[in-house]
Amino acid sequence: MKRPVISLLSAIIICFVGFSNVYGQKIENKDGTRIVHNEKKGKWGKNYPLSLEETGTLGDFYAEDENYVFYIPEDVVKDKDGNLYVLDAGNFRIQKFNRKGQFILSFGNEGQGPGEFRLPSDIGIDEEGNIHVSDMVNRRIEIFSPEGRSVQSKRPEDNFNNFILIGRDRYLTPYSASFFGFDGDEETKKDDLPPLYRIRDLEGKEYGTLGIMEFILDLNTTPGANNSYTAVDKLGNIYISFENLNRIEKYSQDGKLLMKIDRPLNFEVKIEKTIVKRFGDDGISVSSGDRNKISRGIAVDDNGRLWNITYRRQEKKEEEINTSISISRNDAVSRSVSGNTDLRETDMYELEVFDNEGILLGRFPLNHFCDGIRIFGDTIYILDKNRGNQFYIYKINENIGDND
Repeated sequence: MKRPVISLLSAIIICFVGFSNVYGQKIENKDGTRIVHNEKKGKWGKNYPLSLEETGTLGDFYAEDENYVFYIPEDVVKDKDGNLYVLDAGNFRIQKFNRKGQFILSFGNEGQGPGEFRLPSDIGIDEEGNIHVSDMVNRRIEIFSPEGRSVQSKRPEDNFNNFILIGRDRYLTPYSASFFGFDGDEETKKDDLPPLYRIRDLEGKEYGTLGIMEFILDLNTTPGANNSYTAVDKLGNIYISFENLNRIEKYSQDGKLLMKIDRPLNFEVKIEKTIVKRFGDDGISVSSGDRNKISRGIAVDDNGRLWNITYRRQEKKEEEINTSISISRNDAVSRSVSGNTDLRETDMYELEVFDNEGILLGRFPLNHFCDGIRIFGDTIYILDKNRGNQFYIYKINENIGDND
């Protein structure tokens, strides 16, 4: 689509009010924050300058080689030599593969000792190639060498669940906060909500915070309604994609909000109240109301483009599955997945692509289930955690078609 021709006078007026229109998108600037309201049609139109080529999968629930049989895999990271490390959480291990997808080694075990897991949840790789894994039940960060040797087993003061490793020893983690049973005046408390994320090290030193929770309905609903996914680009900028809100945000590492992005959806934003009930001395039940899901993960490629997994529609009854985690008093952990786990295909998801200025470029429909996304070089890994227990692999092919 061609850029609109704007007269000098019109440009001056537009700059004065801080509002413009690019490729059919509406652009604002408020207090130094770029705000992009995308239209339905992306900048690429019908002429996409790149394509996605599905090249295979990593892992298969029915594989003959047990080193490729994952159970509830959580994530994958890549080292500078092209080796991949899969956090095979349900099997309490990390699987290492070379750049061709060939198995190299396995490390980690179930247990409570150094280098062992009860409920591993996140994996990262530092500048020296060491592998970091969080374990919410053992309440530790386990650090391994690239050869699988246990380097450090550290128990921070606070849990480090859902982290992204930034550099060698700094972690982007959700801000620990719970509002269940919050006493006091709700109108006062909602104006004093905590940040969404903070950057800290294993010693507890805090280097900064990102974002502020948006108050939604009440203090019980607010934390869950602000659930989000994160990614970091090669310049260190941090991106947050909200699961139930029509918003993607970009921050610098010092916490400055640089950009906010929204786009038209095929459905309305819907968030019902979370109901919290107490019984007995310590009993509590939490039931989230019906919510429309919007995003399922975000990643950034080497060209600064954002790739966001978005729902094209909401989940159908026959697509629903239930996951449960049971933790006994002695910290024994069991996981289970129920529902139609044999179902592999769906038209529920698509990949939205935005440029580094927040302009929607185009969309790629997907035909499988999605639980997360990572990009390494020109390769995209999309996780199907609970059904296929595998990663779908796509190659980004550039220079196809015309961008005009």
